Amino acid sequence: MNCCVGHVIRLFFFLFLLHSAIDAQIEDQNALQKNVLSLSILGTSSYGGITYERIVSQRASLEMGIGLIGFGLGATYYPFGEIRIGKLNPFLGMKYSRYTMIHGDLRFVIYSPFGLIYVSRFGLNFAVDVGPAFFRNISYGGRDLLASVNTYPFSNWGVWGNFKIGFRF
Repeated sequence: MNCCVGHVIRLFFFLFLLHSAIDAQIEDQNALQKNVLSLSILGTSSYGGITYERIVSQRASLEMGIGLIGFGLGATYYPFGEIRIGKLNPFLGMKYSRYTMIHGDLRFVIYSPFGLIYVSRFGLNFAVDVGPAFFRNISYGGRDLLASVNTYPFSNWGVWGNFKIGFRF
């Protein structure tokens, strides 16, 4: 009988340790990784490129992007609470992108987006944002027309946005 009690105690002890180990792994999997690498359309990476984002707190992140024809920087703030895994997280931001148009015009855009990001349990992120933008055209693209030279630099207002798919690590 003492032999059976000893086996039962060992079995409970083993199951307790196993449960603790599995519990710790689940918590590690659900921990929010701080780095995100994404493929991006518009946003800080100009018309298309790659962005790196670093989550600096539970409610803020910084990003930089490099694209086909430009680069950019940005900051994101989550005003409605911490970034939650498995949920849609609304955010506000301030972003900057500098790029060259296909015909040579150098321009930059500063925009203040409102967006949504879905942070999956499997390490993937899906984000979309849109907001008012201030565009500044710096050069006229090398055209030697006097009328073009006299109109640059100039500014205008518009809308800019971003679509990103990335993974956390």
